[in-house]
Amino acid sequence: MIHSVNGYYFNPVNFICNSNFKNYHCNDQMVGTISFTNTGFSYNGNSIFKLTRKNFLNGQQRYDIIYSQNSSFKNTNKKIILLLESPHVDELNNNLNSFNNLNLGNNMMFDIYIVNAIQYQCSLGISPINKHIRNYVFQGMWNFNNNSFKDDLIDRIDYLDPYLIINACTINLQKTCCNKSTIMSCVKNKNIAFFEANKHISVWDKNTIIK
Repeated sequence: MIHSVNGYYFNPVNFICNSNFKNYHCNDQMVGTISFTNTGFSYNGNSIFKLTRKNFLNGQQRYDIIYSQNSSFKNTNKKIILLLESPHVDELNNNLNSFNNLNLGNNMMFDIYIVNAIQYQCSLGISPINKHIRNYVFQGMWNFNNNSFKDDLIDRIDYLDPYLIINACTINLQKTCCNKSTIMSCVKNKNIAFFEANKHISVWDKNTIIK
């Protein structure tokens, strides 16, 4: 079950939410296309691919993925999923210079997708983030009885059928639940390459290791 298709609204009982809290889902998005050669990645002739909601840098366009519609997936480019834990009120402003240990071959085109493991606001809108609350809510939803949000993520991955997944979730959540062994044991395509970053995407830099 893909929860967003079925009109799920998040109701975090027993918690007091911040005014920034939204109880509806945040769409996964296709955020641009990059090319890869043996000299590295490029995006519209620029070596830096920015991830930001505040500005469409270098002509970047974002396209919501509506899982009830197949039209979003007609592009023949291979797909890379950047996997995050859940949406928050903060914005992303990072670059994709840090693919240290990836061996992708030569002259390939990739569409980049930002996918939240849980599409709902596990941070409850609290800013700055309370990591203990965010992790507690995430883990509870991840393991939630029938139709868990882990299963929801697996459905979305199967739908997108990516070439590569880069797990950029927080390290704590990688250790406890949202990780390669848990995810890849469930997806249909066992040939998907899966890498995990050694730090959350919000603090990626030239020293980030992806392996």
